[in-house]
Amino acid sequence: EPDLQTEAWRLDQLAFLTYSMANALRTPDPSVDYAAAALYDRQERLSPWGKALLALTLNLTQPGDTRVQELVSDLESGALRSATGASWDAPGENWYNWSTPGFSTAIVVYALARLDPAAPVLTDAVRYLVLSRGANGCWQSSYESAWVLFALSEALTATGDLQADFAYEAELNGMVVASGS
Repeated sequence: EPDLQTEAWRLDQLAFLTYSMANALRTPDPSVDYAAAALYDRQERLSPWGKALLALTLNLTQPGDTRVQELVSDLESGALRSATGASWDAPGENWYNWSTPGFSTAIVVYALARLDPAAPVLTDAVRYLVLSRGANGCWQSSYESAWVLFALSEALTATGDLQADFAYEAELNGMVVASGS
């Protein structure tokens, strides 16, 4: 049970474990509800990705809970804006949970795609994730890459971008060399 002395990184771990349990069980469980309530009481100490996982947990265990929308609103307003998009970073000792800005942003993108796919910040966050990819086509680590790809997949599905319909045409020296849709 988290208390006032529980380190923030441990609260984030508990948010991850609680979400994993809720997602695996898919049925009401008092221990998951208890852990989620305890985490909600300590939400100001959670990282953005911890809040995102808590919102997902509450949405799974108690659909329609007003706390979910409150957490989503906090995430949306807490985005760090830059020319490359919107991102979230975990303050403090991130290395305990392998947390990086890409990892944090990926989990928040995943949560927003599931809970509020129409959020304007979602497009900016997807842009940030795509632009933060390294020259080798990957992100900082295989762990981060997996979370980013997971989040991008969820965002594309939630926003309907997988159903896109575009026409294209490529020209070389004024001549059409390829076209289609």
